[in-house]
Formats: sequence, C-alpha cells, structure tokens
Amino acid sequence: MAREFSKAFDFNLKFERRFTVHIGVVAFIFVGVIVGVYFFLPVHKELATFIAIAVGAAAAIVSAFYIAQSVYANVQSEEMTRTMSLTSEWNTASFFDSKKAVIGLIKPIAAKPREERLRIIQEKIKDNEILELNITNVLNYLEDLAVLVDKGFVNEAIIRELFQTNVLRYYDVFEPWIADLRNRRGNRLYKGLENLSRKWNTSTT
Repeated sequence: MAREFSKAFDFNLKFERRFTVHIGVVAFIFVGVIVGVYFFLPVHKELATFIAIAVGAAAAIVSAFYIAQSVYANVQSEEMTRTMSLTSEWNTASFFDSKKAVIGLIKPIAAKPREERLRIIQEKIKDNEILELNITNVLNYLEDLAVLVDKGFVNEAIIRELFQTNVLRYYDVFEPWIADLRNRRGNRLYKGLENLSRKWNTSTT
C-alpha cells in the first residue's frame, strides 16, 4: 500500500516537471520566431504583432490549464496523504490493545441473536471501564473514518478495500448498544458510521 501512495506522488511530480519543460521550450521557440520576424523582416511587423497577441492569448489559456492541473495534482496528493495517515493510525501500537479487546468481544457476540447482544455487551462492560473505553476508542476511530470518507477528504476506494469488513462487522455487532446510547443521551451518536455501513452494505448486495 505504501508503494501505491509513493507511485501516485511520483506521477504527480513527474507530470508537473514534464509539463513545465514542454511549455518552456514551446514558449522559447515562439519568442525567438517573433523577435526574428520583427527585427529582420520589417515589412512583416504587423504580422509579428498579430502573432505576439495570438501567442499571448494562447499562453494565457495554457497557463490556466497548467494551474488547473497543478491544483488537481495538489488535491490528489493531499487526499493520499490523509488516507495514508488514517490507515497508519489504525496500525499503531497505541491502538493494539483496543483492537485486541474489541475483537475478543465481537466473536462471541456476533454468534448471538441480535435481541441478546445489548444485554451481553452491558454485562461485559458493567464492571470493566477499560473494556468500555476500548470499545469507544475503536468506534470513535471508525466514526472519524466515516466522516472523512463522506466529506471526500480521503480516498474512499482505498479505505473501503482496507476497512469494509471492519466497518460492516463492528457496526452490526454494536448497533444495539449504539441505539441504546442514543436513546439515553438523545443524540445521533456514530451516525457517520451507521451511514457508511449502510452504504457499503447496500452496494455489496
């Protein structure tokens, strides 16, 4: 995955360099031709002036195109940077304990009927604040991920390839607990995660 990001960055840089060099060469040739016509062929000064005006207009169009391409390349690079940062955070050592605890909880709960899951989760975290904190950490991360995907700040195709299974499974298992928290708090807790789960689940069926 890191190699894919690197290739994307290299492509953007190479494109900008090649484009800049080509435009510079073309501009140099045009300027040379116009100067030659103007000084060595006086009878064609009007033609040289016309060419200069035309070239100036063309240069403005090319410049606008180059700026647009440069902006697009920068946007793509920033998107890749945020995507890499987000995926790297999931694999940090500080997140290891939270993921391990949640995975250990998910396996037995996923095998239970949906109507029993809330009770099981509540029993597990009743006297275990650390476990509840670990669950919250993981769900908060997935909520942040969902919001970034929704706003278009990260590459959804890459994020989906890496996190679709986790998003669908974690939301499915903890949905009864999330719904209970919403009812008690009167808010829309983890709404982004819910929306992303429904979106990805619908598009796979």
